[in-house]
Amino acid sequence: MDKRVVLLAGLGLAAISAQPAAAQADAWQRKWYWGAQGGVFMYSTPTTTGRTRAITAGGHWLITGKRSALLIGFDQIMFPDSTTSQIPDPVTLTGLRTVDFTSGRRI
Repeated sequence: MDKRVVLLAGLGLAAISAQPAAAQADAWQRKWYWGAQGGVFMYSTPTTTGRTRAITAGGHWLITGKRSALLIGFDQIMFPDSTTSQIPDPVTLTGLRTVDFTSGRRI
């Protein structure tokens, strides 16, 4: 086959499959997108030494309109073991209360 024929055939297919610029600009509007995510949450508390890591997993949902969008995200934090911290408490004699937590959520 001649190289020119192959080149012309390829350009013809690209022209047929390509959308006009106006259609590409509006392609993202009025759509719903879902996704998942994972990562590491690094934290420190007054009762721990140094930084500690916890695994996170979550998802997000994007709803697009004509001129704006709404993004909703959710994360679940899974701590490796029971973690403690201290919060102010005027009732106790020390003024601090130790709390224990094993998971967390972020919306």
